[in-house]
Amino acid sequence: MQRRFWFLDQHEALSVRVTDWLERLSSHARRYRFIYGVVALMLFVIGLWISLRSLKFELTELNLLPLVANLLIGAPIAICFNAMGLQVAGRITGISIGFFHAFHVTILAMVTNILPVPAGTILHSSALSARGVGLAQAGGVILLGNLATLGLIATLVGVALLDSMPALAIILLIAGLPVFVGSVLVVKYTAGRALASAFVFLRLGRALILVLRVQLCFLGIGVSVTLAEAVSISGAVILGTTAAVFPAGLGISEALAATIAAALSLAPAAAFMATALNRVTTLVVAGMLIPFVVWRRKAGHA
Repeated sequence: MQRRFWFLDQHEALSVRVTDWLERLSSHARRYRFIYGVVALMLFVIGLWISLRSLKFELTELNLLPLVANLLIGAPIAICFNAMGLQVAGRITGISIGFFHAFHVTILAMVTNILPVPAGTILHSSALSARGVGLAQAGGVILLGNLATLGLIATLVGVALLDSMPALAIILLIAGLPVFVGSVLVVKYTAGRALASAFVFLRLGRALILVLRVQLCFLGIGVSVTLAEAVSISGAVILGTTAAVFPAGLGISEALAATIAAALSLAPAAAFMATALNRVTTLVVAGMLIPFVVWRRKAGHA
């Protein structure tokens, strides 16, 4: 029996709102894509330039080993986890998506994110809709996953800041933990315990991988950070990507990372540069993998 999101099936008004929101978000982003693109790119480039000047950093000073590890190991694993996340989203709505197709959609979403459209939400929702899932249900499960990720990262950052910034940590825990737990309970109620477990595992895995990748990028520029600091900076990266009208939060994630770094008494320039390196690494790997996924897709249709 095909699983459905009960709250979207039984409440037509909510279903219409979700569908309308997705369509308006996509339309707005396309209409102002040039303006948002220019603003985001300027913010990213200016921030990177200021960071380089502030750190008095030369490219010859890069520590290549951790950066290569992030390029060859960290980024591909992160992409695979994102693809498995799309598979689980499909299972929750009652359809099956093969890993390579999910991988293909994920790669395209990452590359398309250089444009000022919410590519992740749109392409992932479209992948589900193409298999018979209603747009509201498809968008609903993707948005629920994003909400769960925000709740989880807020919880993890809250735990990380308990010693250094207890007041903020408590606020984050109060805000994040109920959101994460509530999202998991919705999945458990609508799709069962097994898929709820996979839902949690993938988000924990993605968060852990991002933290490790951020640490590698800091090491690449010769800056050592604690696990708590890396978790906090990773939270800024994820929060920045929710700025859907900007290309994957371009410039927003880096600016938020710099702001949080300043609050943690870290060099804001180092945080901006490390998160920028992580973004570039992901785009490079995704770009390199496009020929492979296109070839495999053509071979599958042959």
